[in-house]
Amino acid sequence: MLRLPILLTLTATPLLAMNVMGTNRPPVETLYPSAGAAIAACQQWQQQEGLFSTGSATQRQHTKIRSCEIDLDQPVVLGQRYSVVVGAHYSRPLDALHRKLRHRFPFQSQRDDTQF
Repeated sequence: MLRLPILLTLTATPLLAMNVMGTNRPPVETLYPSAGAAIAACQQWQQQEGLFSTGSATQRQHTKIRSCEIDLDQPVVLGQRYSVVVGAHYSRPLDALHRKLRHRFPFQSQRDDTQF
């Protein structure tokens, strides 16, 4: 009868400790003061890797491994990376390759709201 509470305590304690430690971590994202600063950081991040190619021999397409998209609703710039090797060629179409979100570049929105 005493085994069940001891087993639950031994099982739950590491999980609770990981949860507490995870909440004390600083956020990974850096807030940039403007959209221009976030885009500049994104472009610098994008240029850290080179190109790769994809498609058939007649329709070969060269593209960057990293790219960025702006989401004005968030406001955030999303940096994405294809899961490929620099300089390699893949016979699959570009939209069939796996992309992973690697970095978020949040920025302060600059809205000119006027009050009536």
